[in-house]
Amino acid sequence: VVVIGTNHKIAPICYREHLSFPSKALPKALKELIEQDGIHEGIILSTCNRVEIYAITDESKEDAPFDFLASYHGLDKRTLSEMTYCYEGIEAIKHLFSVTASLDSMVVGETQISGQVKAAFESALEAGSTGEALNRLFSKASAVQKRIRTETNIGAGAVSISYAAVQLANQILGSLADKTVLIIGAGEMAELTVQHIVAKGASQVFVVNRTYERAVKLAERFHGKALPFDEKLEFLKESDIVVSSTSARNYVVERYELNELMKHRSRSPLFLIDIAVPRDIAPDVNLIENVYLYNIDDLQSVVNVNQKQRQKEAEKVEKIIGEEAEKFYSWLKVLKVNPTIKLLREEIDAIRTAELQRCFRKAKNLSEEQKSSIDRMTQAFVNKLLHHPTVILKESARKDENCQQYINTLRKLFALKR
Repeated sequence: VVVIGTNHKIAPICYREHLSFPSKALPKALKELIEQDGIHEGIILSTCNRVEIYAITDESKEDAPFDFLASYHGLDKRTLSEMTYCYEGIEAIKHLFSVTASLDSMVVGETQISGQVKAAFESALEAGSTGEALNRLFSKASAVQKRIRTETNIGAGAVSISYAAVQLANQILGSLADKTVLIIGAGEMAELTVQHIVAKGASQVFVVNRTYERAVKLAERFHGKALPFDEKLEFLKESDIVVSSTSARNYVVERYELNELMKHRSRSPLFLIDIAVPRDIAPDVNLIENVYLYNIDDLQSVVNVNQKQRQKEAEKVEKIIGEEAEKFYSWLKVLKVNPTIKLLREEIDAIRTAELQRCFRKAKNLSEEQKSSIDRMTQAFVNKLLHHPTVILKESARKDENCQQYINTLRKLFALKR
């Protein structure tokens, strides 16, 4: 098993774009891949952060996937080698398991990549470019990923500013269901934060901007309502969560105005998320009862703690991956000798069957029950005869000890030509 690929760690986006495989082109690319000399099975994983080809090749053709990638995209091999990595055998297996478990992702612990790996596998199945080895490998990768999610906390804790804000809001307000969210400004991070909050069940979204038309445009994305900007902050009265991200040089929300407004609110808490630089909300509003303010540094602190925790969990994940990769590699090595074992059994059984038929033609007085007994006896004899050679052959494959020599000898001794 071989993997050739590139990712966000070693190649910029401008280069990864050249190596990508659009979904519409994937069936044809997979067909061309397995038509290459020495490649028997192939799967292509193409996302915004990585492009990888997994293949089962002949031992002398490990470079075939690399050659295909260069040829398919019309790239110079020397340049391609500088921007790609290649793993074989157990290292290729470990790499796939790491990718699927998101250890190799830009954000360790994210869940999107497992779905992308599954989609790549399904595309290859539809294209008919997989076989026993890759089918088993990718199914195993999914099982390993599920084990990792069950036995570790690799996906726990927010590791993005926007999701950290949601996590804190949920802790303070108890639940985000049926909460009202207000966006001040139109920053990209503010939009993403509100998107997460809405996904958690927030019922109403208001948008405030000094340019009312921009507020209307953004409100439409969340099926919300645009409100005019008001220096007295009247728009905060009905809000539970406020996400502010303007380009203002001075504070948009100050303590005096907010304090006056809070007197006319119910005693429900107000959660303020200030992700603007410079800050939109005066820090001393935190002194007001029932007001909870978090700025971008507060959120980054949460993210940093969670990232460190995920790195600790990554050590547990690597141990699981190592265990599972060893088991799978052992199975894969045995797979190499299976065709010879199958041919040997077929050859011996063909001889057994032919001799039985000749015997039965001569011994015409045998009953069907007697013939059946003789048939079972000869089957048992063959099984016992081949048991030890089969065990030795499989064990030599697992240990990489004289395996090819055994295969060649058996094929020569028993004239196994296929």
